[in-house]
Parts: sequence; structure tokens; C-alpha cells
Amino acid sequence: MKTILILTDFSDPSLNAARYAAGLSSELNTSRIILYHSFLPLPMATELPVPPPLPSEDPYGRSNRQLNALKDELSIKLSEGAHIETRTGEGPFVSSVMSLVRDENIDMVVMGTSAKGTLERIIMGSNTLELIRKCKVPLLVIPPEAIYKPVHVVAFASDLKDVSDKTPVLKIKPIIDLLNARLLVFNVSEEGVGSFHTDLIKEQKELHERWDAESVEYHYVNHKDIAEGIMRFAEDNNVQLVIVIPGKHEFFESFFHRSISKKLAYHTRIPLLIVNTE
Repeated sequence: MKTILILTDFSDPSLNAARYAAGLSSELNTSRIILYHSFLPLPMATELPVPPPLPSEDPYGRSNRQLNALKDELSIKLSEGAHIETRTGEGPFVSSVMSLVRDENIDMVVMGTSAKGTLERIIMGSNTLELIRKCKVPLLVIPPEAIYKPVHVVAFASDLKDVSDKTPVLKIKPIIDLLNARLLVFNVSEEGVGSFHTDLIKEQKELHERWDAESVEYHYVNHKDIAEGIMRFAEDNNVQLVIVIPGKHEFFESFFHRSISKKLAYHTRIPLLIVNTE
């Protein structure tokens, strides 16, 4: 995780995400952080839209001043030898971010979520959903109430579908190793579906084989709502980071669907790491 890209619109949630990422960077041996601000509205905007600049204001100058102020604030949180750079852009949001990821050899992208709605609002904008699906590097989503603390327990949520193709061990393992964290691999099934249901046995075997050489704990739980079950599991097991995989299946759609319990959506403090399999 040598280079981290932090997306900011200077809203409170995005500033909190930047502070969290700066703290985490020392655990990930990050040597370079890039702060990126788009002059187009970012999908992480707060409930109250950021007011447009007054005619007398120079939006470019103002953005650069804000970026430099954030850079100065975060610099004191970094480990020795690490540094921060700033970028601005005004092109299409997703394509601009993807260009930065490619051209700057980004290892992780960090963004915040809105002050209300948290997980259920993360896909309210098509830009955000597109970024989640297209981002080839891990995308770390920070809830507004998350406060950085060293990560000791990480949970990887598997839907037990096409495990051999959709378990990016080689992308997840280096992160776990850098954090020196316990890894809990777990599956949440709808109530009434047994842990050793015939249809799941093959996928369970594949899941264990994928992590055979690692020190991993396996958990199989039932819950009427898969998304809520994931967050309940994380809370009950003192998890500091949840890893999920985006895909064209109901597991991912369930996790980000608006039907997520408002209590969990509004109050969860657990960051979410989205890792694509491609």
C-alpha cells in the first residue's frame, strides 16, 4: 500500500475519511498520499449540499487553499518519510479517478459517506456505484463516525457463490499481513438455510482451500437480512474492518440496498473495504 488516493469535497464526512486514512497509512507502510478534489460534485456530499462559490470567489484558488490546509493537518499524522501531494480536476468523476489510479500507481482509494444514511446512501449516486464496480484497487469507505484505531480484527464476508473465482486472496492477504490482524472469514445465510446445506458444501470446501495456508477463523451465521447480519457479526466480534466483494449477485445488492436497517446505517462506525476480483 505504497500510494493511497483520498477523495475529498471538504465536507465533514470526507475530512473524517482523510483523517482516518492518514492514521491507517502508518500501519500499511504508505509512503505517499494523494489528496484529490473534483470541481464537480462528489458522491460523498453531505445531506446539505455544499453552497456554490460566490461570484467574487475563485473556486480553483479556494480549493487549492483547502487542499493545502488539509495537507498540513494530515502531514503530522504520517510516519517518517511519508509525504502528501494534492490534485484537482474537473472532468467526469469516475474516469478522472480511474486515470489517477492508473497513472499514479494507486494501491488504495479512500472515500467518505454522507452524514446520514451511511451504507444505504453509498450507492444513491450512479457515480459512486460505478466507481465501486470499476475500481481495480481496494476501495476503502469510511463512515462519518469512524475514528481511527489500530486494526486488530478484519472480517471477510463471503456469499459462498463461485468461491474459486470470487475470493481475491492475493489482494486481501497483503493487507491482512501489513495490519498483522486476525482474519475472520464468514458467511451470512438467510434464516432456515443450514450451514451445511447440500448446495453450500462444495463452496465451503473451496473457501477453506483458498485460505488453507493462512491462520483464519471460519463462521457461518443465519440472519433474516444478510446486510444487517454482516454488520451484526462485525459488531459482535469487535471487527474494525469489513471486506466485501462487489458482484452481480444479490449478496452485494442486499448489502447496499436501501432496506438496510436505519439504525445500523446511521450508526455503524466500521469501515468497509471493497475489493474487486478482477
